[in-house]
Amino acid sequence: MKIETALYFRSFLVLLAFVSLTFVWLLLPFYGAVFWGVVLAIIFAPLQRRILTAMNGRKTLAALTALVIIILIVIIPVILVAGALIQEMVSLYKMMEGGQLNLGNYLDQILRVMPQSVHDVANRLLGGDID
Repeated sequence: MKIETALYFRSFLVLLAFVSLTFVWLLLPFYGAVFWGVVLAIIFAPLQRRILTAMNGRKTLAALTALVIIILIVIIPVILVAGALIQEMVSLYKMMEGGQLNLGNYLDQILRVMPQSVHDVANRLLGGDID
């Protein structure tokens, strides 16, 4: 009877490992969304509890209110900032591609106005002349 119990236990462990790995494999494409969902849930849990108390235990209404607050405070601003950042990156790329922006000239100007002590330190650290 003891061998049969050990076999059941090992079979259970193998099946558990297989199911766990399959579950992780299924969730892998959604890792970013799940991660940020957990982060937002942890950050806004005190707010959710406070809203739940203020709404006399009405869980659905409190959850909906907390969701609207999260969308207004976090999600919409992140979308707007990301959109502006992408727009600026595209504009910068077009300027560099069109020859309107030369980063080498900016670097030369920065190096020219640096004090000699900065040049000395940079030469010591980099092992050569930065000019």
